[in-house]
Amino acid sequence: MGSTRSAGESRRLGAGLVVLSGVVAIPTCGITGLAAADYYHQTTLPIAFTATYFAVGAAWLALVVTTVSGRLRLIAASFLTVLVLLVGLFTFYLARLA
Repeated sequence: MGSTRSAGESRRLGAGLVVLSGVVAIPTCGITGLAAADYYHQTTLPIAFTATYFAVGAAWLALVVTTVSGRLRLIAASFLTVLVLLVGLFTFYLARLA
């Protein structure tokens, strides 16, 4: 019989990942948003920025919901989705704006 994590342990891990991803997401979105605003010198940003920020928010919310469920695979998949979106946002837009 293989060892499995309890739902409580998975929730604790998920809660840590929720906090970690939130701490990383806020400055990442803020830095890229400020860089885009400076680059475009206008009050409105292209729709791609808005869509990307909504995607980051939706992925973070999915991580919160999967943490409540306590299913480790879903928590890991949700965290990886948030991580991929943040890394993609940071590298693509800052490289494009530079």
